[in-house]
Amino acid sequence: MAIFHFQAGYTSRSGSKSVCAHAAYIAGLVLEDDRTGQIWDYSKRQKSSIFSTILAPSGTPEWVYDAQKLWNAAESFEDNIAHQRFKGHKDPVKNQKSLAAKEKFLMTCKTSYTVMFGLPIEIEDREHQKELAQRLVQACYVDYDLIAQYVIRDKGDNPCLHAIITTRPLLENGTFSKKRFVIDKRKLFEIRAEVARIANMFGQEKGYNYNLDPRSYKEQGINLIPTRKVGIKMKSPSYQRKLLENEDIKRQNIEMILTHPEEIIKVVISGKKSFTQEDIIAEISKHLGEDAQYYAIMKAKIEGQDMTDIMNEIYSSGLSAINKEESLSILESFSAQILSHEMLISIGENSKGETLYKFKG
Repeated sequence: MAIFHFQAGYTSRSGSKSVCAHAAYIAGLVLEDDRTGQIWDYSKRQKSSIFSTILAPSGTPEWVYDAQKLWNAAESFEDNIAHQRFKGHKDPVKNQKSLAAKEKFLMTCKTSYTVMFGLPIEIEDREHQKELAQRLVQACYVDYDLIAQYVIRDKGDNPCLHAIITTRPLLENGTFSKKRFVIDKRKLFEIRAEVARIANMFGQEKGYNYNLDPRSYKEQGINLIPTRKVGIKMKSPSYQRKLLENEDIKRQNIEMILTHPEEIIKVVISGKKSFTQEDIIAEISKHLGEDAQYYAIMKAKIEGQDMTDIMNEIYSSGLSAINKEESLSILESFSAQILSHEMLISIGENSKGETLYKFKG
């Protein structure tokens, strides 16, 4: 099931970061940073790259399509801006302030915007992935005269679009604008909505069954709690704390699903226009995992037992294992109950002969 996953950020010089390094990493290239003389070699990352290109406004000079020249030009332009903006002063005090401001600008200026967008997993056709990626980058960035270098990667059923974009529009004379294209919170909200709109229109055009919703669970009226991203530093206190928090969130979500199974329907229809029982089972499985206690509670729910008493009893029982056949049987029974909900209607069958359902509203 398609899930809206969009991350946006930027590259700045703070922390000695380099736009050349980021561009090399994203595209799997070898780039040299002319400012520092450092060479960034990420050529091994080309193995997971399906497609890579630079997209720019029409009439753009040829040098823009050379990553080495493009990103060093972006860096050099920031230096020129600093020299033009902070020219010093005859007054020693004002001159000192000007030099300090210049140094701060040179050390902290933004040199690129970055984006990662999870392409819908339903799109398996590589040409369709390329076409959608180009539409998104063109509409959200290049149409504003920005230049974007982007790549499509897929590490096993997880196609993603990664892009690095100039922060300044390219002018007709082939130089960057002195005015930066600002992506503030409001603009980012607009971009997220536009990405979802374009992707959904593309899906309808090509006949794919998915729906992307950029809103949070809360904004969609879904009463489940998203788990927290734990990161990769397994030994850090925050990693362990987030693991415990996620376990608590998982328990709350399971209890919500058992008492209000329509919440699962809301989640599924946020990612698909129509769905099958298998889609319901898959979504429930994400929440249950392989925890025998949760399956036991769900079985008790199916059998009509009082949930308050049975939950406490099962949580304290220490159940640790459940066989695959039994867990599947429980999932099938519970999902069948969900599909009998009055807010759903059946609309026929898919190519596999599975019954398709959709939201009645």
